[in-house]
Amino acid sequence: MHESRGPTPDRDPLLRENGQLLRSESRIGADEPVTFGGRLTPKTAVGFISKKMARGEMAGDFRDRDEIAFWADMIAEQLVAAR
Repeated sequence: MHESRGPTPDRDPLLRENGQLLRSESRIGADEPVTFGGRLTPKTAVGFISKKMARGEMAGDFRDRDEIAFWADMIAEQLVAAR
């Protein structure tokens, strides 16, 4: 399973639907990508666009730790089952 993250919890299809990534995943039989919200703060932002976003409504911590832990547990179960 592929994980990606972004600054907001919105499951923006553009974050998930990278054509090359999806073709590669399909070819090898990988699970569908999972996208998690991230964290964006003025202190940690890097680059012009990120810094500008961090000064507005896009700033904040959008990580859902329960969701991330659930995903990690699911991956661990899959790895154990594959042994």
